[in-house]
Amino acid sequence: MSSVNIPASVTSIGYQAFKYCNSLTSITIPASVTSIGDEAFSDCPGLTSIAAYPTIPVALTSSNVFYGVDKTTCTLNVPAESMDLYKSTPVWEDFLKIEAIIPSAIKNRLNSMITVFPNPAIDVLYITGATGVVSIYNNNGRLEKTQSLEYITGIDISSLSNGMHVLVVDGKSFKIMKQ
Repeated sequence: MSSVNIPASVTSIGYQAFKYCNSLTSITIPASVTSIGDEAFSDCPGLTSIAAYPTIPVALTSSNVFYGVDKTTCTLNVPAESMDLYKSTPVWEDFLKIEAIIPSAIKNRLNSMITVFPNPAIDVLYITGATGVVSIYNNNGRLEKTQSLEYITGIDISSLSNGMHVLVVDGKSFKIMKQ
């Protein structure tokens, strides 16, 4: 067993429920869980990721719940609106890497927010919200330029001919005008 997804019907994780699960690397705790027993995840040295969905951290009666879990390297993923609560709640606060859970619908929306500006452009074209490689084609479909991107990148387009071009990045196409 390397990953456990606790069903949403579960409200309590019992005493020593996963103790000594050496091969356990990740666990998902649903929002329905309201109690976690002592030593529930103790002596699980392979645990590297915990996704805890309760918006209010489950009150833990003992610091032994995660005994033997390396809290310096194990990532605790929690609802974004609850990060501060987890960072200040006993036992949960011991995790050094507490990160926000971003729902996939929002991730997809963020990934689709690619901006290309200015348009029309003279010498430099900026692209935000994209990663990977950008390709620019002329009106005849001939590849004119390719460049790797960081999160925000300015692309020198001064060598392109004036007129309409097609920019392709992250599977999306944009019409750009070079002046």
